[in-house]
Amino acid sequence: MNERRRRRGLSRCLRLGVLLFALAACGGQPHWHSRDIRGLLPDLPSELSPRIGSAEVRLLFFGYTHCPHLCPATLARLDAVSAALGHPPDLRIVFISVDPRRDTRPVLRAFLQRFRAPVSGLRPDPATLRVLSRRYRVGYGYGDADDRGNYAVSHPAGVYVFDRQGRARLLIRPSDRHDGVVADLRRLLAEGA
Repeated sequence: MNERRRRRGLSRCLRLGVLLFALAACGGQPHWHSRDIRGLLPDLPSELSPRIGSAEVRLLFFGYTHCPHLCPATLARLDAVSAALGHPPDLRIVFISVDPRRDTRPVLRAFLQRFRAPVSGLRPDPATLRVLSRRYRVGYGYGDADDRGNYAVSHPAGVYVFDRQGRARLLIRPSDRHDGVVADLRRLLAEGA
């Protein structure tokens, strides 16, 4: 009698466990390969938001054109991700210069023309750059100039991803795998398409 009761109890526990697992799988948040930052950062400001009727997924990267390694490598990586997605017209990379003194419009344009993906280059004035950096918790700083006037600029390595409504959704980190980033962006592009 006790053995039968114990088996029924065990059977109920197993069924309940399977049900709870199924409910969690159906109702849980989807898995992202990149860092989910939904609700942690504000929406894109109006000057960076997609125009009405051209809702785009936007990738924001803060860097500078004289960057020896990180910026060209990050933009090349984003270019490869865009290529893996077929260079969709509703995916836009936004490169925000943290070195507006050297990154003149011609210099910025020449730097960004190396990439096939659509990249918008922004060169905010120092006051606007400070506002944007505070808004997205971006730190940057300038090193000492050498005898030729060259200097390094420290800046973050991550890329912020905003959905079609301009909401912060993901942070692509240097350690995130290519195929995972492609899958994440494919999923975001499918939302509301």
